[in-house]
Amino acid sequence: MNKKEYLNSVYKLHESIEADRFEISKIQNQMYGITGINYAKEPVMGGGLPSSNMEEGLIRLEEVKNRLSRKMIRYEAIRAKLIKEINLMKHTKERYVLIQRYLCFNDWKTILFSMKDMDVHSLDAVFAIHRRAKNHFRTLEQISVD
Repeated sequence: MNKKEYLNSVYKLHESIEADRFEISKIQNQMYGITGINYAKEPVMGGGLPSSNMEEGLIRLEEVKNRLSRKMIRYEAIRAKLIKEINLMKHTKERYVLIQRYLCFNDWKTILFSMKDMDVHSLDAVFAIHRRAKNHFRTLEQISVD
């Protein structure tokens, strides 16, 4: 995996984790959400056993939580390694852009806004710093070979 693929994989893993978190929230809302009374239907007396929908929801919720847990373990290991790799970079602006993009997951406009006091005033300038940062970025494996 080259440097670009490595950095993008961290970003994609984060997006995947956020999607799983959203799915968990959605399942929980479907299972436990408050619903209104439907007066158009015939009233039902008494309560029954949990529906199969509830059981299916619990099974699906457990599956997604387990998947999320595995991703979080992998993400934390990659994140710790990435922090070390970025901190070994010499140029402050390049380090800053990589941290903002791949550890804080900020969009380009947010990164630009946060760099105004660093004399960076355009997205083109942010993209140029990002390109240089990717060129200077080295994984721990690459560093240990040298």
